[in-house]
Amino acid sequence: MLIFTKLITSAGILLLISLTSLQAVRSLVDAEDLECMATAIYWESKSESTAGQIAVGQTILNRTQHPRFPGSVCGVVKEGKHIQGLLVKDRCQFSFYCDGRSDVPREPKAFEKALRLSEWLLLTKDWIPDLTDGALYYHASWMEIWPKWSQEKRRLLQIDSHVFYQ
Repeated sequence: MLIFTKLITSAGILLLISLTSLQAVRSLVDAEDLECMATAIYWESKSESTAGQIAVGQTILNRTQHPRFPGSVCGVVKEGKHIQGLLVKDRCQFSFYCDGRSDVPREPKAFEKALRLSEWLLLTKDWIPDLTDGALYYHASWMEIWPKWSQEKRRLLQIDSHVFYQ
């Protein structure tokens, strides 16, 4: 069964790589980044459509490329306020990471989907279109009080219940 096909160009040579096992796909991405991305997609958007989950992942990737944010997926996902080396509760970029609750996924099927989307995003980040058009921020539209920063940023789009900004 074909899981993934990737085109790579190197020195003018087109190379087609077909991977037929999940282990082979996972060996091409950083395991820590994969776990961080999948956990973030799971907790931030597991009830959203596939497009909504991809948009959350692409926002994380966009941040890794912006000088204002850490340069790794885990750095972005785990970014938060620290006092004397300790993470301050509820003061993170991604609320699930410092809300004081367990980050262990409770829905295996939803987490497996988040893992597969994360693998795909990490493998294709340099050559697939960004659904968010460069979003660096998002929040849920169901929030009673929208974040203060949302008034200062340029709204790009809404996918499902998430509003994305640059």
